[in-house]
Amino acid sequence: MKKVIYFILTLVVFISWFSCASLETPLTEVPKVQRIVRVNKTKGELYKLSNEWMVKTFKSPKAVIQYQDKEEGIIVGKGFTSVKYLGNADTWFTITIEIKDKKMRVTLEDIYVSSGKFDMPFEIQQHWDKAKPELENIIDRLEDYVGKEAEEW
Repeated sequence: MKKVIYFILTLVVFISWFSCASLETPLTEVPKVQRIVRVNKTKGELYKLSNEWMVKTFKSPKAVIQYQDKEEGIIVGKGFTSVKYLGNADTWFTITIEIKDKKMRVTLEDIYVSSGKFDMPFEIQQHWDKAKPELENIIDRLEDYVGKEAEEW
């Protein structure tokens, strides 16, 4: 009888331990992606190319340039990318590009998920872990775009 009780208690402990492993972890940081991009181009060239990239990349009417100042070397806009969580959902963000000669600081912040019917901030670490590489990829694409050599025509 003692063996049966011991077995049942051990089984209950293991089941509760394994079920805790699958719980969603709350997000402990404010979602934000930031990178310094170094490119051997002038501030004016980087400003022009960044504007072109924003227009070509984010074609939705909701994804727009909200503020830009050539003298300050700053572009702020809204953008999105599709991320597969349980299903596909748009992940929206504010993108800020700060430009100086030969470098840019790109920041993606105010990040949230939109299902079309409602918007929700990131609260679960596992969702952020899926979204962060996609957001890093957006900065990679900007870096590739501004780094390419101009074509002669």
